Amino acid sequence: LQFITATNEMYSVTINELMINQMYYFRICAVNTINESKTDINTFITSEAPPASPSNVQLTAISSTELQLSWEPPNPTNGNITDYNYTCSGINTTFNTAEMTPNTPLLMSAIINGLKPFREYQCNVTAATSAGVGPPGTDNAVTNQDAPSGPPTVFNVTSNSSNPQQLILEWEPPSLEDRNGIIIRYNYNCTDDDDSTNVQSGYTMNTLTASVDGLRVFANHTCYVTALTNEGEGPAAVYNDARTAEDEPSEVQLLNVIPDAPSSFDITWSKPATPNGIIRYYIVTVRLYSDNTIVNTTTSTDVNQRIDNLDRYIPYIISVSAVTGGGTGMSVNTTDFTQQGTPPEVQGIAVNRTNGTLLTVTWRRLTLVEARGLVTNYTITLYPIESRRRQSDVLTMVV
Repeated sequence: LQFITATNEMYSVTINELMINQMYYFRICAVNTINESKTDINTFITSEAPPASPSNVQLTAISSTELQLSWEPPNPTNGNITDYNYTCSGINTTFNTAEMTPNTPLLMSAIINGLKPFREYQCNVTAATSAGVGPPGTDNAVTNQDAPSGPPTVFNVTSNSSNPQQLILEWEPPSLEDRNGIIIRYNYNCTDDDDSTNVQSGYTMNTLTASVDGLRVFANHTCYVTALTNEGEGPAAVYNDARTAEDEPSEVQLLNVIPDAPSSFDITWSKPATPNGIIRYYIVTVRLYSDNTIVNTTTSTDVNQRIDNLDRYIPYIISVSAVTGGGTGMSVNTTDFTQQGTPPEVQGIAVNRTNGTLLTVTWRRLTLVEARGLVTNYTITLYPIESRRRQSDVLTMVV
């Protein structure tokens, strides 16, 4: 046996693998070959250490601008928890906050506000003891959706030359900053600037373009488009002075042809009641009545035109039509002579006596070409053959 000789030397022993923040009982006894000494029992507590991360960290959306952060104590605590610290930041959005809350069971949650709708955020929670701060517990969450806070972008409206009652709308979604959710629909409408009751509207689910029909031709309209999420409708993008395309004009009005013998016409007219655009010019056409052969075509930017070098005693068809950027309108026609002549003898006269005092007279009507003028009527004159009665018994009929 090895014996320890009594000296004034101090002994020390290092004991490892004790539990953190744990009270231990201990005593030191001297032992010889006979027995061991009797000593008092003492205690000591091991030191604290930084705690583990808080458990069950949860970040939950409660509105479009608020999240609720909650947690439970760490396990193990490694000492007495003095406080909790949390930090929150936006993912792909600008937001940062840092707060500290004391270790109180009723305060193991916090409301994070001032956030933006439909954005992702991350929060970290740490616990602290007197020995320091432990690792974080982390959770992510997305705020609830809201109605868009901005209008659709790049809004453009164009006319359709093939359909003058239609406008074509095109746009892009609201900016990412303003969408505030998933866009589920777009509403649109166009209102006639001169008739607020004339509104054509519609919606689209999956496209960024729409055709608005039933509008007034060549008229200014104000068009709107809005974006919607499940939480509501956002502000409108507005396009002013959206004009539909031109169309063919209606007929000219008050066509008047004045013959100027022996070979000219002075022609006047009024503008169409419904221009359907800007009148570029008028087309004046002169054709032979007999076979529709065109003998003169001219254009005029005014509402009158003189046509020369025509033949007298010949019937002509005079036509006038208006032209816009949308096409040529229906023509208005009239028939006239530059100079009228004396009509020829009536041919094919026949008389049929049906009874003693009743006669039926027939004849072949003159054609317009044969008449050399506009026949206004036929005159039938009857008188007795006996000369002494001619003056008193003459009968004249106009038909």
